[in-house]
Amino acid sequence: MQGFLLVDRSGGEGRPKELELTFRANPVGCEIYLRRAALGTQYWEKKPPALRYVAAHHDLGRVDFAEEVRRWISEVTVLAGSHAAGEDED
Repeated sequence: MQGFLLVDRSGGEGRPKELELTFRANPVGCEIYLRRAALGTQYWEKKPPALRYVAAHHDLGRVDFAEEVRRWISEVTVLAGSHAAGEDED
C-alpha cells in the first residue's frame, strides 16, 4: 500500500485543495482510492468517503489514464463538495 497527498496550488474553484491518493497493489493490478484529504483524522472510517477505482495490468497501453485521472478527480470533487458544506477552510 502506498499513499500520497496531492495539493492543488492553482486554486481551482470548487475543487478540494488537497486529495489523499492510496494505491493497493494486488496480483491483477491495483486498487486506487481517492478522497478529499483529512490529514488530522487518523482512522479510515472517520475520513471523508473515498471513491475506488481499479487499474489492471492488461489496461496499460489500452486505457488513457491521463483522461481517467481527470474524470476521477472530477468525481471526487463532486463527492467532496457534498460533504464540505459548513466546514471551515484554513
